[in-house]
Amino acid sequence: MSTTTFPAVDIQSASRQRTFTALNSTGKLNFELAGHVFLIDCLDDWSASAVSRLVNSWLVDPVSSVRSAPDYIIRVRSGVSPPPVPVGLEQFEISDGGICYSDGQVTYVILDGSLIAVDPASCEVEVWIESHYEWSSRVLSQILSQALGFAWRRCRLFLLHSAGVVMPGQDKTLLIAGESGSGKSTLTLQLAAAGWNFLSDDSIFLIARPQGIETRGLRQCFALTSHTMAALQLETSPPSAPSIAWKRRISPDELFPNRQVKSAFAGSIVFPVVVHERESWILPLEPSETMQRLMRLSPWACYDKPTATANLKVFESLARDVTAYELFAGKDLLGNPELTASIVSRGYRSR
Repeated sequence: MSTTTFPAVDIQSASRQRTFTALNSTGKLNFELAGHVFLIDCLDDWSASAVSRLVNSWLVDPVSSVRSAPDYIIRVRSGVSPPPVPVGLEQFEISDGGICYSDGQVTYVILDGSLIAVDPASCEVEVWIESHYEWSSRVLSQILSQALGFAWRRCRLFLLHSAGVVMPGQDKTLLIAGESGSGKSTLTLQLAAAGWNFLSDDSIFLIARPQGIETRGLRQCFALTSHTMAALQLETSPPSAPSIAWKRRISPDELFPNRQVKSAFAGSIVFPVVVHERESWILPLEPSETMQRLMRLSPWACYDKPTATANLKVFESLARDVTAYELFAGKDLLGNPELTASIVSRGYRSR
């Protein structure tokens, strides 16, 4: 079996591609994503720093002078207690450990004492971050990502917990969908080492277009656990900037220059499962089973009622129009990009 040792890379260097280091004098940050403009209005210095650090890691474009009416506004303040949530709303727990309150339109999310408030009628998301977290805090990332998620969904940009890669010589995305620990980043790195292009290793936007479902990556860099880095024999130089506490951020451009693509239309989807077998195999999935798996990976597709119908239609189109299969990833794939590409490509749909 051939093995691949990845070279040392510079942590956080992907943020050089697009930077939001300077917010304007009023604490506002504007960026464009898939034709939509979002305005994040930071009401204090700490919020401005937290937001710019997060957005710097995304594949979005700065907007120097936003038009008078952005598609959505996200207003963030920190170090203050949030207002009380109105009584009488339906409530349920969400996957990040928070609690959601909603009447079907107006929605509130409490996460570690912080509050996100969403009113579809105003096209605004209000955020109160009660504590000044460490920059590497997972909770801080969750709060800000949840807040942005409401704005994205209302602009019909539906985020899926998935990696995205494109086979050499083809133009369709293979989505690698699964929860954390399912092997998305490992497969993405292995396929990139075999010559595939890639969109992202973790988060992919699904956008309905007349030609099909467009896929776009969100995150510029790979975020790898220490276990994944050790398994891939990936060495890194000392971090030049704070990394996420539970994962290390690795610049893919240092490993595979000019291989990250902005978008492509969906062609196939694979759901990986790590198994302790010597050999790997794939199992085709019916559209109904694919749909169920997509919904499990994106519970907001059902929870967020103002956008649920459009979100589920995108999932239905994806499940109906692309090939889907389950990959049981055995020990033979690790350190063997050529075999990984050979097995994964069996279910790849290029047209």
